[in-house]
Amino acid sequence: MDIFLSPEHEQIRIGENNDKYTIAVVGSGLAGLTAAYLLSKKHKVTLFERHPSLGMDAHSIDINHEGKIARADVPLRVIYPGYYKTLMKLYSKLRIKTEKVSYAASFTNNNEDSYFQYKNLRLGRLSIPYVKTRYLIRQESRRIISDIFRLFRNINLGKFSLEDNMSIEEYLLKHNYSKSFSEGFLYPTFAAICTCTLDAVKEYPAEVILNYLNQGLLFRGVKRVTNGSREVVQKLSENVSKIRLSSKISSINNEEEKISITEENGKKTYYDHVVFGIPANKVSDILGEEFSSELELLNSFSYENSTVLMHSDKRLAPIDRTTWSPVNLISSSRNSTPMATIWMNKVQPMLKGTSPIFQTWNPIFEPRENLIISEAKFERPIVDKKAIINVEKLKKLHLEENRKIWFCGSYAQYAVPLLESACSSAVFVSERLGCKLV
Repeated sequence: MDIFLSPEHEQIRIGENNDKYTIAVVGSGLAGLTAAYLLSKKHKVTLFERHPSLGMDAHSIDINHEGKIARADVPLRVIYPGYYKTLMKLYSKLRIKTEKVSYAASFTNNNEDSYFQYKNLRLGRLSIPYVKTRYLIRQESRRIISDIFRLFRNINLGKFSLEDNMSIEEYLLKHNYSKSFSEGFLYPTFAAICTCTLDAVKEYPAEVILNYLNQGLLFRGVKRVTNGSREVVQKLSENVSKIRLSSKISSINNEEEKISITEENGKKTYYDHVVFGIPANKVSDILGEEFSSELELLNSFSYENSTVLMHSDKRLAPIDRTTWSPVNLISSSRNSTPMATIWMNKVQPMLKGTSPIFQTWNPIFEPRENLIISEAKFERPIVDKKAIINVEKLKKLHLEENRKIWFCGSYAQYAVPLLESACSSAVFVSERLGCKLV
């Protein structure tokens, strides 16, 4: 299926200016969309997507619930401006509005009574976390609170020493943080943020996690795009010359001066450059063997699988409803990944006042079938000790002269692999091709 959003762009002539190219962007997650948007300012861009709709919004759904209709992003995406600087700059340029949302959380083991919970008090631009009195009488909760403030104090004062590639587990053990804090708070929190296993979180470089925490998170709170991912997709794609949906690419090869893209239907097209905006571990499915060094590098990035359910089964929320929070982290001794159940009514304005709707990452048991609304599966990159080496190698590849193949995505930055990494890596590639985010 071809979509010609701007038919007049088909008449663009490259002319004699060698700085103008025909460029294919493969994949329409945020990285691919950002690259396509920026590169379209100067070049003729074709965007390839294997799904019937553009990727960033491909799994989102419309919910008709008790007379109210709401568009739910799947997965739900929240940002905090201090860390998402490039993304906020992009949203500002696109005039995409954001709104504050509460992301207070509860913590539960084996779906028993919650052992810790914090809420947010909004005072102007500030979002101040606080803990109810019922938790202050628990020694476990007091240890968590004490270590939270100790960690943030040390971060703000620069009082943390990091050995080369020290993991967050090694850092917390070295500085004698309590097990209540590490096992009961920090690891489950970042397992939910990064949608990965607890073991993977423990191997994250301490530098990456501490940098994430050191950008104003404690008192600034988080935001969501007011009109959801659909608006982001529309604005990023509206000036792309050509969009090919349901396009199954079989191979991408180097052919003399051009890069060829062959689709499963036999169609073959040629480009000056190709930008990959798909997961690193999927590139080898379509990129030719002549790009052996690129393939070897990309295959060294690690990934884990995640499942996201939209549903209305209250059993996947804490047993005690009085402890329900916008985000509910439930750990189980039988599972390596904590379950994160988001109470959508608290973060989706159109669902306020209706019976509970949930979005659950990595359910520790299946909800009742008749209460499932949708299911989506994702692969998430893992940042480990070798990530900094891989990212540096990738940057060196991108600095090579006469390069025609480029890569961007949340894996392509030495950072927590979120929307900011996807966006900033696409900006870097676009700048190499003469297009800046200004």
